[in-house]
Amino acid sequence: MPKVHHIKSARQDYPENGIKKGDSYYKWSLKTGPKSGQIFRSKTYPKPAQLTSSPFMQDFFGIEEDITNLAFDDAEDLAVSLDDIISQIEQLRDNTQDSLDNIPDNLREGHVAQLLQERIDALDNWVSDLQNIDTDFQFDEEEPSDSATDEEHNQWLERRREAELDFVQGAIGEIQSVGVEMP
Repeated sequence: MPKVHHIKSARQDYPENGIKKGDSYYKWSLKTGPKSGQIFRSKTYPKPAQLTSSPFMQDFFGIEEDITNLAFDDAEDLAVSLDDIISQIEQLRDNTQDSLDNIPDNLREGHVAQLLQERIDALDNWVSDLQNIDTDFQFDEEEPSDSATDEEHNQWLERRREAELDFVQGAIGEIQSVGVEMP
């Protein structure tokens, strides 16, 4: 990872980054890869995906960021988002598998092939762990009958809503706790 420098006062404007003379900003550069030596600037601290030139790691960190930013109050939205995250991981795994498949036979036992296989295995485990998380909200309390007052019905709706919020927050915590160590 590159070293990130915090510049307390810009000496000039950097309009492409929204930085004006006198603004505080962060500066870093990637030393390897296609953008070698290019200087990056941002008014906010860079995200991990911005600190690597590896397309794989950029995608991986992007998925982790999506998971970190999960926030819902509806079980249905949570289930859809979890499915999207699982699809992103599966796509990254499939791309990594394609890279492994394209390695010549004489290099299949080398370091790069081993690294790709370890990444594929880690992504498979991550998908499996996420698929085991229950996002099917069940509320066991019966809905009030038609003869119930509006207040009784509203109280039931409020209890159901609170139970769903608790369920969703617990599921989000579970999703966020499923970690993966990427080789």
